[in-house]
Amino acid sequence: MKLCIKVIIGDHSRLSLVLALFLLFAGHALAEPRDAETIVARNCVSCHTSGAGGAPRIEHEADWSALFDRFSSDEVVTNAYEGRGRMPARGFCNDCSLDDIARAIEVMLPEAYKGQVRPDQ
Repeated sequence: MKLCIKVIIGDHSRLSLVLALFLLFAGHALAEPRDAETIVARNCVSCHTSGAGGAPRIEHEADWSALFDRFSSDEVVTNAYEGRGRMPARGFCNDCSLDDIARAIEVMLPEAYKGQVRPDQ
């Protein structure tokens, strides 16, 4: 049996590793979008609760108003996704998509701004 497996795998271990990694990441890419509240809890609250580094605080209207006075909603999402100033790219959620980031921002907005940030559906 061991010989059989060795013959089948043989020198194709690199190919097997590449295939395994591809399947691992392809499966993640095809997965349903993640819950925005979970993304916020895991990646955003450390700065957006206290306003660290000038981050707009969660549901704090004056903070978000100042941000939307300077940037369009698309720019806010792009800046969060790509990183700008003290905002790290994707808030360290390295596997978050642009839509994931947009949904997370929507969760953090105060009522007055709800619906301004819309992920592509």
